[in-house]
Amino acid sequence: ISMENTDLEEKTLVCGESDETVKEENAGMKLNADVEDPYAYIDKNGFTSEKFKIEIRGLPKYYGMGELRKLLNIKLKLNCNKVKCPGNRSKWVYACFRSEEEKCIALEKLSGLVWKGSTLQTKSADPAPDPFVKRKNEENDGKLNKKIKIESKEQQIEAIENSTTPLCHIPYGDQLKQKWDDARRTLLNLGVKLVKSNPQLNDWIEKQKSINEGLPCKLHDVKAMPLACDYYRNKCEFTVGKDELTGERVIGFRLGTYASGSIGIAPVDSLKIIPEIMLKTTKIFEKFVKESEFEVFSPDTLKGYWRQLTVRIGIQTNQLMVIVGFHPQELSEDEVAKVKEDIKQFFTEGEGSTLKVNSLYFQILKRKSKNSEQQEFALLTGEPYIEEIMCNLKFKISPESFFQINTRCAELLIETVKDLAAINKDTTVLDVCCGTGTIGLCLAKDCNKVLGIEIVSKAVQDARENASKNIINNSDFFCGKADEILTSVVKRVKEDKLVAILDPPRAGLHQKAIVMLRRTENLDRLVFLSCDCKSALQNFIDLGRAKSKTLFGEPFVPVAAVPVDMFPHTNHYELVIYFERLDLAKSKTDSSLENDCTPDKDLNETLENVPS
Repeated sequence: ISMENTDLEEKTLVCGESDETVKEENAGMKLNADVEDPYAYIDKNGFTSEKFKIEIRGLPKYYGMGELRKLLNIKLKLNCNKVKCPGNRSKWVYACFRSEEEKCIALEKLSGLVWKGSTLQTKSADPAPDPFVKRKNEENDGKLNKKIKIESKEQQIEAIENSTTPLCHIPYGDQLKQKWDDARRTLLNLGVKLVKSNPQLNDWIEKQKSINEGLPCKLHDVKAMPLACDYYRNKCEFTVGKDELTGERVIGFRLGTYASGSIGIAPVDSLKIIPEIMLKTTKIFEKFVKESEFEVFSPDTLKGYWRQLTVRIGIQTNQLMVIVGFHPQELSEDEVAKVKEDIKQFFTEGEGSTLKVNSLYFQILKRKSKNSEQQEFALLTGEPYIEEIMCNLKFKISPESFFQINTRCAELLIETVKDLAAINKDTTVLDVCCGTGTIGLCLAKDCNKVLGIEIVSKAVQDARENASKNIINNSDFFCGKADEILTSVVKRVKEDKLVAILDPPRAGLHQKAIVMLRRTENLDRLVFLSCDCKSALQNFIDLGRAKSKTLFGEPFVPVAAVPVDMFPHTNHYELVIYFERLDLAKSKTDSSLENDCTPDKDLNETLENVPS
């Protein structure tokens, strides 16, 4: 979970550059002292697909974004790099391209095209205004309430805490109660939507409600670690910029999003989630930045060099990784090489040497786009990775590796998965979206076999290395899209006792993957982990949706749910839901599923026992 909210005002549904980032990095050019041109970014140097945008109307009542993407890029070969939709199954969308020529070809091919019985209409579309400039102008015009100006250190501390740790002043027991209530609302909503998508589930859902206080499944108490709820983050991406209060160079977090009209940075000293070594690292490197001849980067003017400081630590190993993000602007390769050498000397011979950094990287951070090379990291000194210990296993963490942000609670999360799915030596675990293999490998000692599926090849390589490092011989990891390789991977399972662990990105699983899970005949149990239930809700619904021509297999229904507080002092938490496949014909005469829906083991202390 990022510590900065970067949600866009518009929903981007097809790969391409981030709207907010592109507009942020092309802002500027004042019209007069008070009013700025919100479209100035269009004429500045650099690419933005807002220049080459069309509007497509007359879309059919039922269509999927995947189908639309195939129509545009595969069937018609239009090279559309982004589609923006105002809502699900909207009758119109925006489509963006990379050149005027591609835009004109799209207008010609799509105009009058009959798709799914509907005739499409197209026209050129105006670019969207820069959200930051637009908001500033509206504030100046009195159309919006002006932001409260930060005039004191106390106001700044309050602002940064509200932005990143809004629950930090609430007793921890009350925080858990809030999250349990939120999980309850999610399950209530899920119950309603499941019946709507599959009316045959109505009788079963009603039975579950009668024994689960109105919910479609058992909701357990929040699992948490009250004695370790502070200073828990093992990774933070800090922004380098100007302190909104003092105007000095600072390393911290943004107080708001670019789209909301904020580019101010505040120190993070007061935040209860950041370990001391991270704070020390930011303060020491902040001195280096303040003394540097190079200015900090400004998203408003696009000028400046120092952009980001990423710090990763091994909570259990005390190892430290530092990644310095830098925008080279027009610097030559030799000048950039000199910057690298200065950073290296600072951390090996200068004041930074007191940190004893285990792994120091330099990262070029230019404009964020699909084809940028900003994810390439240059190792300046030390080891190429740090290590962390979880469930008595050692895991390698590279600069780009995904690793649960809260190491101690991650062990709690894995224990929850194990208990809910009743994993034992007869179980084969299918770890979908396995990343570097942390969940599957931590379960390996308790199960028969682990089969991991991951789309990122580097993560698969790390997973295999982690297995080898820990002498785990009952695991295999496969690279590819879950919907494409799931069937072939599952064919390796000869046993009937198969359980799938789904830990997808925030947006959830692709619908095709859900279809394939439903089709997998020997899969009757799965555990879904979600840190954003609103985004994953559609996945939950599709698991239980009525069978159709394209959706085979009996539905999966929720049996038990456990919130795990992976992110104390924030509104976020991980919701773990255990699903079982329901044979509707059998369920009318057999009540075994609902009788077994509560695991025997008590999954957590009651909230009353949690210290506030």
